[in-house]
Amino acid sequence: MKTTVLDREIRSRVDSFVTELTNVVRVNTLQAVHDALGAELGVAPAKRGPGRPRKSGTPSPIAETSSSAAPKAARKRRGGKRSSEDVLDLASTVLAYIKSHAGERLEQIGKGLGIATKELKLPVQKLFDQKAIKTKGKKRGTTYFAK
Repeated sequence: MKTTVLDREIRSRVDSFVTELTNVVRVNTLQAVHDALGAELGVAPAKRGPGRPRKSGTPSPIAETSSSAAPKAARKRRGGKRSSEDVLDLASTVLAYIKSHAGERLEQIGKGLGIATKELKLPVQKLFDQKAIKTKGKKRGTTYFAK
């Protein structure tokens, strides 16, 4: 089948229209991307300086699980010895928790109370010396029960 002059002219106009339409879509897409990123056309983004990036305003998910999970009352100032009243208060809190959650390990007790296990060792030892609690297992597998 022969192509006529009319067919070629129509095809040429369709091709030029498609090319023009493609260019318009490309420019509008680039403009939308630049607007979304807050940059102007023709301006390169600012380069980051040397060193570590600044902290964002949001806390780290790791920090949330460790420090912000603890209640305000459980956070003590660092350094110095705890008073015997503080230790006994914490021991009574731990004993009440052990009574309601028998068979948990020290890590689980600390997580439930929102207190670091390092701070629980002395009150648990006091409870053990008073024979208020008993244990089963060894090392990290030790579970605690109230008597």
